[in-house]
Amino acid sequence: MSALGLRHARVDDLGTLITLCAQLNPDDPPPVRGRLAPILDRVVKSDDFAIVVATLDHAVVATCCLDVVPNLTRGDVEVDVPWRALRSTLRPEFAAAPGLR
Repeated sequence: MSALGLRHARVDDLGTLITLCAQLNPDDPPPVRGRLAPILDRVVKSDDFAIVVATLDHAVVATCCLDVVPNLTRGDVEVDVPWRALRSTLRPEFAAAPGLR
């Protein structure tokens, strides 16, 4: 039986994350890994951004990115009411896997 899991992305997931992100914009030139490593390091240490990965038998097969952006739009009701943005990617070969859609 296949094991489906969720966890926060780690710096050592960079290669897989690059592959998944390339699916979003296939016409873009390939990113420079050396430029992305410090960005991913900053992301995994951030309190305002998270990359959650779905794993199937310990292989990363999908991502879900969550941005939390503090703002002041609620006036005196609550000063720090963040808004959130959610993005996800899925490796096409796993699109039919139960629980990944």
